[in-house]
Amino acid sequence: SEQFKGFGHAPVDEMLLYEKMLLQTIKFDFNIVHPHLYIVKYVKQFKGEKQRKTELVQMAWTYCNESFCTPLSLHYPPDVIAGALLCLGSKRLKFPISLAKDALKDELFEQVNLPWWGHLIESPTCAEDIEEVMGIMTRLSEEKADLYEDEVDVTNSDENSDIDVEDDAPPPPPTRKRASVIP
Repeated sequence: SEQFKGFGHAPVDEMLLYEKMLLQTIKFDFNIVHPHLYIVKYVKQFKGEKQRKTELVQMAWTYCNESFCTPLSLHYPPDVIAGALLCLGSKRLKFPISLAKDALKDELFEQVNLPWWGHLIESPTCAEDIEEVMGIMTRLSEEKADLYEDEVDVTNSDENSDIDVEDDAPPPPPTRKRASVIP
């Protein structure tokens, strides 16, 4: 038909060829680990009040969902992304992160002046990676800010008050208020 002339002589065959190339490129590996898992895992290792840790999980979870609008998952491992999103959330919530003693890998690590993520993130990473991910997400948040009347309100949300950061189940995302698109 007329509308498929731009796709070549055999658009179906061409599409199947590209799909096959894509599958071979990713080695048919559809097992994807998302940063959400690491957010909950890392927060369990933090010191602090349960309510504040829950707020941090919710903030990082929201950033994590928004990170799928970027190519971050193609450039960084999920544990690095989760660490950066927790850093960003803690900065925004003014929640200083410190690890519980049992979260430290070794007493030698405690003597070395490593940031908290240096003790938890297993993938090779550096401060520049964390800063880069934080910068990308900060810019994305600023671009999206005009879509919302208010920022995420995690402090007065009754529907999320029963989240337990000690459970393995992920928390629900915080409720957002959408800006009116009708003048």
